[in-house]
Amino acid sequence: MAVVAHTFSLDGVKIYLRAKTWAHVVEEHDEMAGNMDLVLETINSPDYIVKGTAGEKIAVKFFREISLGPKYVVVPYREISVGEGFIITAYMMSRRRFRRFAQGREILWRRP
Repeated sequence: MAVVAHTFSLDGVKIYLRAKTWAHVVEEHDEMAGNMDLVLETINSPDYIVKGTAGEKIAVKFFREISLGPKYVVVPYREISVGEGFIITAYMMSRRRFRRFAQGREILWRRP
């Protein structure tokens, strides 16, 4: 497992970003190229953590000033033990799309 970066979740779990995952992210979501720092910041300091549909957590953070204009960065990740986890993917979405995304989903944590 080649790791390109890591950060810590709000639960203190070390979350790895694997090289293969990052390659997938920038291939499938070209807007993410050059934005690895936003991905790591979203895990480490999210505005929301949403419950995923398959046991994963989804960190979400709003960025007002990035190259594409104001966007939410969305990072699904899985904590596989008390000590480690991994990022599944990452992408951006608009405010409107985020409102639809969040409807009916369980918010596990919200920034006060």
